[in-house]
Amino acid sequence: GTASLAGAVLTAPRRLDISACDEHLASMSPSHRWKMSSAPGRMLSVVLLAGGMSAAGAAAQPAPVWERDLRAAIDQLGDFDYDVRTRASSLVRRAPQEQARPALAAAVSGHEDGYVRFRALVLLVGFGGPAARQAVSEALADPNDRLRAVAYGYYEHNPDPATAGRFLAALETETSEFVRPALIRTLAAHDADPAV
Repeated sequence: GTASLAGAVLTAPRRLDISACDEHLASMSPSHRWKMSSAPGRMLSVVLLAGGMSAAGAAAQPAPVWERDLRAAIDQLGDFDYDVRTRASSLVRRAPQEQARPALAAAVSGHEDGYVRFRALVLLVGFGGPAARQAVSEALADPNDRLRAVAYGYYEHNPDPATAGRFLAALETETSEFVRPALIRTLAAHDADPAV
């Protein structure tokens, strides 16, 4: 009934604009429009649209990005203009993983702008995988406070028992007031280690 339809809508993988249902209703014949204008009918319309959108989303694969565009977008991650940074971040996130991961990893390890390195690490962690794990492991010893904070945040949410000793040792050397709270949260996530 209507409850099960509502449940299907609530678990739809994508947020819907209800105005899309109104447009769908407007395109119907008068007899069908009358049937669908009731609350259950509108709910069915939402479910049908959601199903179509999720099927289309599942079939769509990220389109390859020109390498020069990807490099330019990564450079713009540190731009002073918020809109420029946002567009650049969006382009990188929508790039195929096999393109984005190595480009981001290279930016984290070697970009001349420290803020770009930080933003590249955040995006790389979002992609996940071995490249992200390697980058955060190296970032733990980086002089850039932002990179260390992201790295500790990664291990807070992805605890690795083999790293608990490293975090305990960092308590003696980590002096940044900005980073220490992230380090302490990471240690708390490794509380299964008796030394912690």
